[in-house]
Amino acid sequence: MPFDLAAALITWRASLRDSAGLDDAALAALETRLLTSLPGWMAKGLTHEEAFWLSARRLAQEISPTASTIPLPGKPAPPPAADSPFPAVAAFPPRRQLNPGVLLGFLLIILAVAAFLVPAFAPAANPRLCYALGAALLPLAGFAFILTLMATAKSSRRR
Repeated sequence: MPFDLAAALITWRASLRDSAGLDDAALAALETRLLTSLPGWMAKGLTHEEAFWLSARRLAQEISPTASTIPLPGKPAPPPAADSPFPAVAAFPPRRQLNPGVLLGFLLIILAVAAFLVPAFAPAANPRLCYALGAALLPLAGFAFILTLMATAKSSRRR
């Protein structure tokens, strides 16, 4: 389904009008700023939809620095934060972060596999040394994954 800029603008304007109590002149000024920022974001490789939501979010943060929210059409709004000045605006979905422990675990597994494969492609390499290195790296990879799981479990309990 292609992105409908006109429908997104209508939803965005209605949400701002309801939640922030902005008049038509302020909404028109914000809409103009939003539309003029789209080509710059699209020149950086964002799609039309991504550029719209990024611009809308930045404008919402300018209106209220504590607002990290923008209206998302077709999605139910989560409960607003207690200190949010925009209760009717839906929260922007959080971006998933790559856990460094998972990245380290995968890197160690790749290095271990490479160490096991070195003797097959480089006959001059010492196979015992390569196998010992590979055998040492695999438990370290497992340890990195276990530490990541433990840290993730701790952080989810705090929330």
